Amino acid sequence: MFRKKEYRITARYLAGQCSQKEREEIEGRMAEDENFNSFVIKLKNIYSHNPNVPEFTSKEQSFQKLQTRIYYSDRRRECQSTGRNILEGITQFVFRKQALAFTMMILILVSGVYITYKNLQTVDTTEQMAYKTISVDKGKKSRVVLNDGTIINLDAGSNIRYSANFKEDRQIWLTGEAYFQVAHDTSHPFIVHANKAVVQVLGTKFNVRSWKESKSVSVAVTEGKVKLSRDGNSNSKAVFIPKGMVSFLPKEGNPSNPKADDVENYISWLKNEIVLEDVALSEVLSQLNRWYNFEFKVQDPELYKLRLSVHIKKTNVNDILNLISLVTNTTIRKDDLSIHLLQNKK
Repeated sequence: MFRKKEYRITARYLAGQCSQKEREEIEGRMAEDENFNSFVIKLKNIYSHNPNVPEFTSKEQSFQKLQTRIYYSDRRRECQSTGRNILEGITQFVFRKQALAFTMMILILVSGVYITYKNLQTVDTTEQMAYKTISVDKGKKSRVVLNDGTIINLDAGSNIRYSANFKEDRQIWLTGEAYFQVAHDTSHPFIVHANKAVVQVLGTKFNVRSWKESKSVSVAVTEGKVKLSRDGNSNSKAVFIPKGMVSFLPKEGNPSNPKADDVENYISWLKNEIVLEDVALSEVLSQLNRWYNFEFKVQDPELYKLRLSVHIKKTNVNDILNLISLVTNTTIRKDDLSIHLLQNKK
């Protein structure tokens, strides 16, 4: 059974409005409880399939209407007391903009009351939600066209969050990797937040790689120029990256001076290829995990530190596993969705 407190925190978590402590609490519970993890994933999928769920102009009045509708439905269906208890707890919660919509979804799933999205739209609505989120499942990629004409390609396992009023507030929060083709608008600069990196442009094309396991955020420019700096530090050095150059922002410190590089390597993932130069094996396996949704388990943890330069095309997974086996001197063993790398005897 899930605690009422977790419904509230989950609403804020999915809305991107929870504190770091709350985020750790939810993600810790997801890691420990398979049922709770499945529940959160289902909610996330519901929202990703309905990115334009509207917000209610009068929260108290609209929720009262919804609660009344659920009450009469409860009476007809003779719902279990669990659903009613959750209702009582949630009515005491002061909803934020997005958290309201998410909590309603939670309410519908757990109370046994089935209210369709179409029915929810009958409540008076005039405003959009504060933020929208797009997440890409492992093994997939996505192409997003925003309302200002900007095109964003997202790699597997990535997600972005942005304002519903994007034409006026052109800010993106990225986790993962994305290639941006930004529509030119001198009145509204385009800003990407990725980990601690801030990338600011007017109109250009560039790639941002910001995976958790990477030691730095990379920004590669294929057209125009961008400004890279560290978020939350007004004294941080900023660098301007022109076409054909790359800069890196480490976990601590200032961005590196731009250097000429083959920027096509940084966007090779758009063509289903991986080009990684002098990276740890752990980064290579993480990319393969996002592409193929296999969990890699290494017998000798020291192997994770092995430095590699790889150019892999997304093809038959067995071919790729054979390549990994060869360069790491391991034997590959499959176990459902797990791939084990077993150290060969010397």
